[in-house]
This record gives sequence, C-alpha cells and structure tokens, in this order.
Amino acid sequence: MIKYIKLLLKLKPIFLNSLKSGLSPLLSILFSYLIVNYFSKGLWGEFVRYLMFFYIVTIILNWGNKMYLLRSFSKNPKDLVAVFQEYFFARIPILILVIIILLFTFESEELGYLTLWILGVFIYNSFIPIIFYFRDFGKQIFIELLGYAVLLLLIYLNHKELDLELLIRYYSIHLIIKTILVILIYSSFLNIKKIQLKLSLLKFGFPFLILALTGFLQSKIDLYTLSFFSKNIQLSEYQIITGFFIFSQSIPSIILLPYLKNIYRMKSFSLKKIKHIIIKFGLIITISITIIIYYILYIYFDIKLTLVDLISGFFIGFPSYLYVIHVFHLFKIKSEKTVVKICIIGLLINFLLSFILLSLDFGIRGALIANACAQILVTFFYLRNKINDKVFKKNQ
Repeated sequence: MIKYIKLLLKLKPIFLNSLKSGLSPLLSILFSYLIVNYFSKGLWGEFVRYLMFFYIVTIILNWGNKMYLLRSFSKNPKDLVAVFQEYFFARIPILILVIIILLFTFESEELGYLTLWILGVFIYNSFIPIIFYFRDFGKQIFIELLGYAVLLLLIYLNHKELDLELLIRYYSIHLIIKTILVILIYSSFLNIKKIQLKLSLLKFGFPFLILALTGFLQSKIDLYTLSFFSKNIQLSEYQIITGFFIFSQSIPSIILLPYLKNIYRMKSFSLKKIKHIIIKFGLIITISITIIIYYILYIYFDIKLTLVDLISGFFIGFPSYLYVIHVFHLFKIKSEKTVVKICIIGLLINFLLSFILLSLDFGIRGALIANACAQILVTFFYLRNKINDKVFKKNQ
C-alpha cells in the first residue's frame, strides 16, 4: 500500500502538469466550439486574426522568461524574489514598445481593451516560471478555470448582442481576472524594495526568445500563410483543426517537462531506453487521438476530414515522440543553437510548401500536408544528433 502511495506521489506532478498543460488548449477548443456553434464561424475567424497577432506578441513580451528564470532559480534558489524582479523590470521597455506599436496598428475603439490584453498577458506569464518551479500546477488550474468561467459567463449574459468588439472586450477581461488572481497568490514576489533596470539581462534571455519564436512559427507558419489566402470561415476551421493536432504533438513534452532536471542527469543508456518507451506508447496514443479528433471535428464542429487530412494529422503529431528526447539532450549539452537551426529549417519548409500548395488552391488540405512534411524532415535532422555521454562531457 505504501509503495502505491509513493508511486502516486511521484506521478502527481505528471498528472497535474498534464492536466494544466492540456487544460489551456482544451478550454480554447471549448471556447471556439461555443463561438462557432452558437454564433458563427465567421466571427471566430475574425477573432482568430487577433489571436494570431497576440500569439507573436506574447512570445516577444516573455523574452525567454520561463526558461531563463527556471535556470536562474536553480542557480540562485535563495534569491528567487530578487531574480524574478530583476528580469520583470528588464522586460518593461519591451512592454512599452509593444503598446506603442499597438497604438499604430489598431483602431482607437479597440485600443483600451487590447492594451489590457497585453498587460494581462505580460504580468500573468511573468509568474509562470514561479508556478513551474514550485510545481503549483493545481493553483494554475484553478486560475485558468475561474478565468474562463468569467469569460463564458460574460458571453452568456450578452449573447444576443455579441460581436467582435464585445468578444475582444470579454477576452481581455478574463485575462485581467487571471492576472489579479496570480498577483494575489504570489504577492510576496511583488514586495518591491528597489527598482533596477538591468537591460543587460535581456541578452541572456534572447536565445530562449529565438528558440520559442522559431519553435512556435515552425508549427504555426501554415496558419499565418493560410490567413493571406483564405476567408474568415476557412481560417476558423483550420485554426480549430491544427489546434487539435498540435495538442497531440505536445503530449510527450507535457509528460516529460516536470522531470527535465532528472533527464539532464541521466546517462545516454537511460535516455535511449526512455526514448524507445515513448515511441511505442506514442504510436498507440497518436493513432487513438487522430481517430478521436476526426469524430470530435465531425460531430461538434461540422468539419469532415478526409483520409489524406488524417494521415497528415498523424504525421503532425507522431514525430514529436521520435525526437523529444533528442531535443532535451541538446539542451543538456548546451546545444540550443542546434535546436534553433532545426526549427528554422522546419519553419522554412512549412512556409514554402504551404505557400506553394495554397497557391495551387489546395486549401486546408495543402496547409496540413505542408505541416506534416515539415515535421517529418525536422525529425530527420533531430535524429542525426546522437545521444552520447561523451558529447555531454565535452561540453561541460
């Protein structure tokens, strides 16, 4: 009995992190389902164009915040508050610059709530490394659920007059609610005694910014390319479809991230063993999820995928099981540049194939094929980097 309890305690971080990581995309899917089915695909397509802008803005505002601070926290566990505040204030000029760009990008009626959107994203994401460091995934789950509950309530109360402007307003309010909650929970980290603007810290977070940006664009460039070729309805459908398949792609990372420190300490033999286990289970998981995605899209979103679409979706999701350990190993031996280079290759392949296929009027199917081909080629480049203890020692 005690063994089972210990096992459950060990698995608790995996379960909570998996639930937390899966909750955000699942809530987004629920949100898209609500808008598409009770309002229109056109409205969701209009809103997706704003989401696409803020996807990029969020990565820039973060400036490698999570990975940089997690590494810094590990080196200075006694100075968590000071380290957090230094990097928080270092990123303030980036926030100001983004708000200035916002003023020249959108119409005046939208600026107030879009500014709140940016402030909410900036502050809330600043606390993500703290949540991750202390493994407070339960608290984050509570915040996410309450935030979305407020969003859905606002939409329900004003469903008769919902339009794009109101949708932006309510989405911004739900982000502010999340921000207030995270500030209340981690108020000790905002006990500011001295403000120091150490802009030099940004250069240490820059590699993680590039890594996040290239990784994001590698998987999303097909969506951005499609936005130039399609109307709101087609864009709406594709955003929903890829949302499911990219979630499938992220599952191995969700499972392994809570144990990243342990993975960094493992020898090559153990890493290879884990890799083979992940691949075996990944094949079963991806096939199962692909079938589930087909029926969810067909039943709840009135989107019917063809066999080619499903095969493309499988190859968008499954390759990550093949190379996830290779990515972590490259981080371990401090070869982040290799990961960035591979992401850039994947980004270019995805963009070029998407552009060509969309130009030939392949539509959503063309974008899915482009994404799948990029994933296959990216896998090839990752697998060329062998998992080797000697390489690790060499880079110490």
